[in-house]
Amino acid sequence: MTMLSKRKIKCFVCQKESEQDIVLSTSSVGYADLDFRFPPLKRYTIEFDIQRCPNCFYCSQNISKGIDEVKQIITTEKYKTIIISDLDEKVASFLASAEIYTQLGKTALAAIDIVYCTWIYDDRGDVESAKLCRILASNYIKSAIKNGKQVGTEEGQSEQLLIDVLRRAGMFKDALEQLEQFRRKKIISSENRATFHKIMDYEENLIQKKDVDGHTIGEALNIN
Repeated sequence: MTMLSKRKIKCFVCQKESEQDIVLSTSSVGYADLDFRFPPLKRYTIEFDIQRCPNCFYCSQNISKGIDEVKQIITTEKYKTIIISDLDEKVASFLASAEIYTQLGKTALAAIDIVYCTWIYDDRGDVESAKLCRILASNYIKSAIKNGKQVGTEEGQSEQLLIDVLRRAGMFKDALEQLEQFRRKKIISSENRATFHKIMDYEENLIQKKDVDGHTIGEALNIN
């Protein structure tokens, strides 16, 4: 069961209070998707993982927190352009948060915000916008990997996410190239190697079939 509440939150940037939706509790039952989207019920709370101050338009997972640099970033033309765009408000908020992380040099965190956008568009049934966001996310993930930053908390998650994002965007050639590079790296510790081999074999099969649908880690491991 998911429990929501509305609370007054003071913005770190402008110190104004606004009412924000808060997830008090939820649960996850089953396996995450191959792009690490949560299983139900947490799966359906993603839009509450971003907040926007209605006064200064600071966007963050928690607008009550931040660092001084964000006060300047949210005044830039690029940030303002994202905010005033005709994009879905939640998508724009995640992209604005991604822009803050980008300016702070935190490409891995920016990539995660953009992946959230793909999930929102998936739920809206907007296939083309989801594809464009996946292509954008792939560029951020590649940049993070190049700079030695991990997207996720465990080894190999950056590469797994990149491959799935590319596959779901229909970038099958690029996805297969990344998969083959990942296999050659041999970066996975022995205790996780068998699991990742199964996931990569499953991804390769999906790529060969030109499958762009969402699939779970449980499917890859053949676990019901």
